[in-house]
Amino acid sequence: MKLRIFSFVRVIVIVIVLVVSIADARAQTSVEQIPASAISHAGFFNNEIRLFDLINRERLKTGLRLLSWDDRLAKLARSYSRKMADEDFFDHIDQDGNDVVARAKSFRIRDWSRIGENLFECEGAEDPTRLSIYGWMHSPSHRRNLLDPDWIRTGIGIAETSDGRFLVTQVFIGK
Repeated sequence: MKLRIFSFVRVIVIVIVLVVSIADARAQTSVEQIPASAISHAGFFNNEIRLFDLINRERLKTGLRLLSWDDRLAKLARSYSRKMADEDFFDHIDQDGNDVVARAKSFRIRDWSRIGENLFECEGAEDPTRLSIYGWMHSPSHRRNLLDPDWIRTGIGIAETSDGRFLVTQVFIGK
């Protein structure tokens, strides 16, 4: 009897290891979806990609499809993070009265029926990516946005202010 229980436990451990390995492999393939042209971007690109990967890991945990990286959305998100940093504000509506819809139109991004945005601000963080995902996952409205099954593509932009604050913008689109 002891031997059967031990064998059963060993089989369960092996199955858990396989499931975790498959989940990690799926999450890592999300980074492979990024076009080679995106790799040439300077600045916070590595942190943006790390955050993208962390978001897809959260989606994978709940059985959602992975988001695809969209260079155009990343440019839009980077531009908005930079604008907030340069103009010293933090809001979904910029100082000209534009929201994410107006900003997407100005970037000529039109192939969507739904668009959304998450923002995050922190200071004194060595790793704004982990803090961003933690903050978003612990905010009901941001979590709902991250785990919305209708989103298909995303882009992320990070900027740092002159006083060391990090501003993170994520833009989602769906059809």
